[in-house]
Amino acid sequence: MGRLRLCLIRLLAVLFGAVLAAGAWSDSRDLDFDLQPLFEAKGSPMHVTPYLVTVGNRGPEARGNVVVQGQGFAMRYPIELPRGTQKRLIIYPTEPQYRMSPTSYILETNQGNLRLQRGTNYEAQTWYALAISDTSGVASFLQQGGEYQKAMIDAYGRPGRLPDRAVGYLGCRLVLLGDGAERMSDPEVRALQDYVLMGGNVVMLGGASTPLLSDPRWASWVPIRPERPKTLTAKGAAKMGLQPKGTFTLTPGTPVAGAKLLMSYQNEALAVEKAVGLGRVVYLSVNAFEEPARYWAGWQPFFRALSLTEGGHEFAKQLGLTNTDGYNSTLPAMYSMSSNGPTVPGDPFQAQMPATGTILAILLIYFILVVPVNLLLLRKMGRGELAWITSPIISIVFAGIFFRFAAGLYAADLSTATRGLWVVDEAAESGQFLGSTQMFFPRGGAYDLGLDSVEHIVSRRASDYGADDDRLFNDLKAIDDGRIRVPGMQVRNLSFHEFGFQQRMPGGKMFELSADGMSVTNRSNLTLSNARLLLDGKAYKLDDLKPGATVRRGAAAELWMDWQTMMNMTKNSPRFAVTGELPASVRPGPQVGRIVPSYHRIQLMAFGAIEGAK
Repeated sequence: MGRLRLCLIRLLAVLFGAVLAAGAWSDSRDLDFDLQPLFEAKGSPMHVTPYLVTVGNRGPEARGNVVVQGQGFAMRYPIELPRGTQKRLIIYPTEPQYRMSPTSYILETNQGNLRLQRGTNYEAQTWYALAISDTSGVASFLQQGGEYQKAMIDAYGRPGRLPDRAVGYLGCRLVLLGDGAERMSDPEVRALQDYVLMGGNVVMLGGASTPLLSDPRWASWVPIRPERPKTLTAKGAAKMGLQPKGTFTLTPGTPVAGAKLLMSYQNEALAVEKAVGLGRVVYLSVNAFEEPARYWAGWQPFFRALSLTEGGHEFAKQLGLTNTDGYNSTLPAMYSMSSNGPTVPGDPFQAQMPATGTILAILLIYFILVVPVNLLLLRKMGRGELAWITSPIISIVFAGIFFRFAAGLYAADLSTATRGLWVVDEAAESGQFLGSTQMFFPRGGAYDLGLDSVEHIVSRRASDYGADDDRLFNDLKAIDDGRIRVPGMQVRNLSFHEFGFQQRMPGGKMFELSADGMSVTNRSNLTLSNARLLLDGKAYKLDDLKPGATVRRGAAAELWMDWQTMMNMTKNSPRFAVTGELPASVRPGPQVGRIVPSYHRIQLMAFGAIEGAK
């Protein structure tokens, strides 16, 4: 009777909890929750789909979170909703190449909950040629057949409703700034410039009116010094297959120092390029969105050629700093944790599980000793009752053997190793870091990672000692309230965790090249080791560059083929690059734990303009 009563109590408790849960999900009549792609397009962008979330409240004051849960990505966005308010926020959920389940978007408040789900059509995933303009469809001429159509589709974004972080443009191979782009907010401009720094391509359109050329936010990025608008009548074809026709107005200009003339027409600059970081800004003196330039033949191959550059993600992978896997290619993962220096005592990343054969052999020996040998031997001696003593002793001995395998991990400290690429350019006030961190936690609990200026983060995989688990976990407990924080990452004992991230870093002018190109001066407060000077498509050895030091370049160095793309970025170019490894004291990402220097590698790539170059 008592057992039946206990079962009834448990059943009532479960039903009561279900009713409460149902009430929480249904008591949301006064809440509105909507999710729309930030860009207007017929397909989904590769890797990251920025969304505009709109939340409204017609009832009592509410507070809670917008929660995004997907494969390898989880984020909480705190939100407060007084009565009668409507709020908007931009989110950047990852879109891995393969995904087993759709991403969930949940509004959790003290006044009720709402849930949305979005599944990506991976057959429609593509790269974007994004037009920032007040008018949709202005770039549809790019879809008039040909190979270009297979590579990218036209997409549209409106000023004032654009990403405020560079990761929002990760699916864009090309961004064209049309009418209204001058009304972009400061965070939107900064995000687009960070996109260029990490390998993006931005095209500024000219024509009769060019307000962007006088925008102080783009002053150090514009490739020309503008002149008065002019009207020309088309006579013959231009370079790169472009065939102008009709009478048109353009705003020409003289290329600035560090810029390169791509194309001219009737002795007027038609296209000028300025490389910034790993990307570039191109100025077209005509407006390709307006007639008659809109219908000129040759735009497709011209824009396609601009879009074929590789971004920072690919460079970091080529340099062996990061990797991507088949399940989540949004942000990088580490390659296998190979050491790049002398090991240190208590290094948990050296820990290895014993071979399966060794474990099976130890277990087999244990069972042989504890059962046949132990019992039979004691019975033969007539002391079978001693098995109560000898069996635990044998078990303790073998437990000690297994503990010895993990003893190094139990003795290790909370440890961190970060690898990645830090890109700066003297034309940009800030830099960008792209990389991945692996951490070892000897003891379970909640940890604040101390992140600062991180703009995107994705959990890679988590595994405990003794397990080989490739599942992706939402273990970070990340919060985005304008800046990404991880104040309470939940971990278990002896656990390894990895996450990829992108972070804003200091930028500006770090190095200066002498007028003869023979020496480099370090203007930063960082020491650079294994340094190289990339100049005119060649790499030159440099001694370690200490703060304030001037070092003469050595002989041309032979580098791996992986460096060839970066060396080519300085070939026939009025700029140089200095690259090398930074000390372990430079630690993007988590600020907790002991750095393991043998696995920690931060590669700096700093670009500068050659003084006096034209």
